[in-house]
Amino acid sequence: MKDTCDIGVINTSLKNLKYDLYVKPVGKGTKFIWLCATDNSYALKVPTSFMLQFETILSGSNNLEEDLQGLFGYTFLIAIKDIPTFYFHQKLGFCTKDYAEFAIEYEPIELQELEHAEFTLGNIRVTVSPCSSLFYLLIKQFDREDVEAIYNQHDLWDMTKLQILGSIDNIRKAHSYTIKLKGIVPYNSDSLEAFETLQNDLYSALYYLSVIFPYQYYALPKIANSLSEVDVEDEPRLTDLKYEVRDKSRSVRNVPKPSHPIALRYFFHAEVLIWQGVGQEAALYYYKVLEHFFNEAWRSRIEKLLLDTKGDTYAVAELLVEEQPRNEEDYLRLVLDFEPNHSLWLIVTEYQFCDNSVNSLAKQIYKTRNELAHAKDKWATDIPHLFSGVEELSRKLTVFRAVAKAALLKFGGVTL
Repeated sequence: MKDTCDIGVINTSLKNLKYDLYVKPVGKGTKFIWLCATDNSYALKVPTSFMLQFETILSGSNNLEEDLQGLFGYTFLIAIKDIPTFYFHQKLGFCTKDYAEFAIEYEPIELQELEHAEFTLGNIRVTVSPCSSLFYLLIKQFDREDVEAIYNQHDLWDMTKLQILGSIDNIRKAHSYTIKLKGIVPYNSDSLEAFETLQNDLYSALYYLSVIFPYQYYALPKIANSLSEVDVEDEPRLTDLKYEVRDKSRSVRNVPKPSHPIALRYFFHAEVLIWQGVGQEAALYYYKVLEHFFNEAWRSRIEKLLLDTKGDTYAVAELLVEEQPRNEEDYLRLVLDFEPNHSLWLIVTEYQFCDNSVNSLAKQIYKTRNELAHAKDKWATDIPHLFSGVEELSRKLTVFRAVAKAALLKFGGVTL
């Protein structure tokens, strides 16, 4: 029985298919084979038994697309199920070791205004482009049963989107643009911390994508965690499933990793809720951004007191007792202590939210937060800018969003 692969046959076939993949042996053994990206962004160690099936299909298939789809479906998942460094997410993303790739949705991509984006986030290289060959082979297995499992069959909105997309092929193509992260902390599916770190890196990358390649209507990019996030305002862009060779001569912008990525996740969640028409919940998530920075703002205040008193421990001790936050409003005042010339005050004035003082802003933010949290029926929950009866909620949301963003820029380690 054959127990080794013909590497040459496999690589020749992969090249002819124009896949950005190649294989190489693992040391001198015959149990595993490396399946690698041609740009060396990832290398997945798969059983030789799987590659033998791959070799057979590549060298003698009468219907290559159909056979490969079958091979990278159930057979592939069985082959890699015992490898903790590979994680497959809802058939719309995967990560292996220090590489992650997920389907992405962003309006400039849909409008064909953004074909390629690339920047570095700390030590992570971020690329947005047509999907890799491995992602292509994985998404090709997506079938009608998978669609029914992800879409809410009782939700008219979901069913409308499903009707617009129509065929399974269109669903695959609508999710064939991906965001790729190279250089993440090596992923291990047995570690909850690794999963949290991966999410933090993804949200940080999405934030900087929206900053470096902004959309005029301020919509944020998002990971396609479920197909129900497809926009139905226009016909979806159906990207040809093809692969792009990176132009290494392009200038790549470097940005720092945010120091508080969880706050970015709150901010992104609020944005999604607004577009879903849940304005009250969105405001509460913007408030979570402020809440997240309570301790950070107090720490910054302590550092300022130490600086102002030139290290006089007696004077600092007196001031700490005097200025120690005693309730939530006190913490809010610390977070919202922006300079008088900060652009935030222009928004506060324009939307007649409160007086231009830190005390007034903290009181009104806290009062509004309590109204929304404890009396949710008080406000309409429709998308603010589409309905004439929610002007007040719309104004409050605008201020909450501006305040949350200002706090992110001040304390969150993010830049514009």
